[in-house]
Amino acid sequence: MIDRHVAALGAALRGPAAARDTLLAEARAGLLDTRAAYVAAGWPDAEAEAQAVREFGRIGEVWPSFQEELNAVQARRTALAMLVCIPGTTMVWHVLYEVNPYQQWGAAPHLLLLSAFFLACAVFKSFVAGLAVGLNGGLAHRVGLGWRPPPLNVRVAAALAKSALPLYVVALVVLGLASWHALWWPPMWVAVAVTLVAARALMRSARRCAHLARAA
Repeated sequence: MIDRHVAALGAALRGPAAARDTLLAEARAGLLDTRAAYVAAGWPDAEAEAQAVREFGRIGEVWPSFQEELNAVQARRTALAMLVCIPGTTMVWHVLYEVNPYQQWGAAPHLLLLSAFFLACAVFKSFVAGLAVGLNGGLAHRVGLGWRPPPLNVRVAAALAKSALPLYVVALVVLGLASWHALWWPPMWVAVAVTLVAARALMRSARRCAHLARAA
């Protein structure tokens, strides 16, 4: 009965697989401990197991708290990935432009300023998204959110993540236009490919985060 109950809960949950498996393992361990306590008190195995499941609660009763936990995990992962990838790839592009034999920064200084503005907006939104959900339990606890941030914070983080990524892509496009001669250098082709893959992965993570937040 315990295994069936945990399996039913797992089928209802959506979110990162590893985090979901951890939550289910903890739930199963708690149920087994409760059953063992009743057995030690003299209850028959079947009755002890049924009582443990009753105390745990129906799927519809416990699902919201488990799903909110997974939503928070997805939001944190998205915010952390953005805080690492957006500044990281930006720095790589800057270094490649500096050592690029074809770069001509003076060609379009106004485009460089525009690109810097879009990048700053993207990084700022990523930072605020990270604060909204807390990048780890300690930070969330210190700002009064506990381990699981409120659903509103998760929705705010998802919205910020989705709006930051287009700014990031536009900024890199403008950066390329500012010195398009630099793109003749082969290492820049690799940078473009890596950036596109990273942007696609971040967008998928942000969309997943937004979908979970809406479904909660």
